[in-house]
Amino acid sequence: MSGDPRLKRTQPGGSAVTAAARASDARQAVRDRTAVTGNAVEALRSALYFGGAGMLRPVLVLCAWIGAGIALLGLDTRRHRRAALAEAEREIQDPPTEIQDPPTDDPSLETPTPHGAPGAPPPLRRAGT
Repeated sequence: MSGDPRLKRTQPGGSAVTAAARASDARQAVRDRTAVTGNAVEALRSALYFGGAGMLRPVLVLCAWIGAGIALLGLDTRRHRRAALAEAEREIQDPPTEIQDPPTDDPSLETPTPHGAPGAPPPLRRAGT
C-alpha cells in the first residue's frame, strides 16, 4: 500500500508531489472558490448550519459575479446605443430618396367572421331586433 502514488501525493510535503500537480491543484482551488454555484451552496450551508459564520467570502464572490454581469449588460447597452445613434446620423445626413409605401392589410390575417355550418339552423334572434 505504501507504493500507491495517490497516497504519496496526499501526504503533506511528499516528494512525489510535482510542481505541475501543485499548480493544477491551485487552479482547481481557485475555480472552486470562484464558482457561482459553489459559493451559493457554501453561503446557504454557512447560514443554515453555522449561524452565518464564514458567510462573508461566498457572499462577496456572488456580489462580484452580479457586479460583473451588470457591467457587461451596461457595456452592451452602450454599444447598441452608439450603433443606433450612428445609424440615425447616417439617416439624417443621407435621407432615403424613395418614399416607402405603407404596409398593406392582408385579408388572410384578419379574424374571420363566424358562419354557421352547412345545414345548421340560423342563429336565434332576440325579440325586438
